[in-house]
Amino acid sequence: MDAEHPANAWLRGHHQASAERIRRALAEAADDNALRGDTPAESIARGLLAAMDGLQLQWLSDPVYTVMAADFATLLEAVRYRWGQ
Repeated sequence: MDAEHPANAWLRGHHQASAERIRRALAEAADDNALRGDTPAESIARGLLAAMDGLQLQWLSDPVYTVMAADFATLLEAVRYRWGQ
């Protein structure tokens, strides 16, 4: 995005804050032994953000698409399956 665009600062801050919240949640899950200690939190955080952005775009552009939350839950289950203990 153009650095001069009015939404640039908001979007950067939103993505940074969202990624940090996800990383913290993953760290807490690892501390609780729900996820393995070697879980790649940064990669998962960025991937989940990208997936949610994509799902939201589909939801906004397709009036028939109504299962965004269920699709995201499926992705979370895949993360739990791969990295859970």
